[in-house]
Amino acid sequence: MRIRALVCGLILFGAVPPAKAQELPPLEVSGGYSLLRVWRGLGVGLADTEQTLHGWYADAAATQTAVLSLVAQAAGNYGTFRRVNVRAHEFAAGARLNRRMGGRVMFGQALIGVVHHRPYGTERATNATFHAGGGLRLGAADTIDLLVGADYEIIFTGGSHLLEPEGGDRTHGFRLTVGAAFPIGG
Repeated sequence: MRIRALVCGLILFGAVPPAKAQELPPLEVSGGYSLLRVWRGLGVGLADTEQTLHGWYADAAATQTAVLSLVAQAAGNYGTFRRVNVRAHEFAAGARLNRRMGGRVMFGQALIGVVHHRPYGTERATNATFHAGGGLRLGAADTIDLLVGADYEIIFTGGSHLLEPEGGDRTHGFRLTVGAAFPIGG
């Protein structure tokens, strides 16, 4: 059973090299539109609201192997709820597993970071966040490509954190990103 799982994992994540080897760029950069939907609002008096925030994202993925990249991501999302302007800025890093197939790259990623959120005014908070998701990059490896991604996100608010996730409140969210991706170097 373990061997079958290992073989399936190797095939799924692209450990088997393609018939024609291709040069991998040392760095891939992308940026574009970000939509963040949270089920527990960010801000004073907004804990019982669902929020949809619109904004931007940027990320850089340093290629380690054909399968593994190290990713750093930043995003800013904004919205108005009950006459309160909310803004959230996130910074996260982690690992991305790639499956390269010709001009397409499917990927899965896990990121850990922080989100700084505040309504315009006096309340400010910085909380730990965890993202798990993936996406698809479409286009040739040496041109500007279309990147579409989706992440499930947990923001550890109200006293909870990564080391003690049972305590406090958590805000669950879903992020959708659409942008342009291009290689640097190579």
